[in-house]
Amino acid sequence: MSRTARAKLHRPRQRVFVSGSEALSKAVQGDREMAALIKTAPRLDIPIVTSALTTLEARDPRATSRQALWNRTLSRIRIMHTDDQEIAMARDMLKAAGLQVSARIDEPPQS
Repeated sequence: MSRTARAKLHRPRQRVFVSGSEALSKAVQGDREMAALIKTAPRLDIPIVTSALTTLEARDPRATSRQALWNRTLSRIRIMHTDDQEIAMARDMLKAAGLQVSARIDEPPQS
């Protein structure tokens, strides 16, 4: 085994927290556990990422009183923009893993 290959084996893996709409919603609704995770992760050098589309799904336009909390929460999260090719790749990976791919969370699984 080459020196480069051995070095890759011993390199610590970087952890990343990928936030979904439920995690964002919980944080903005005042869920202490989720708020603590979002606040603490950067201190532990764990980046938090989410997709731009996830922010649309998670945001409740009726909750105008929580706008400051929404802004503060998003300021701690890196928003990743996705294109059609990345979405198709993600869908294919989920399908290959045997996981249900649904257009919406509230839709019943299709058989």
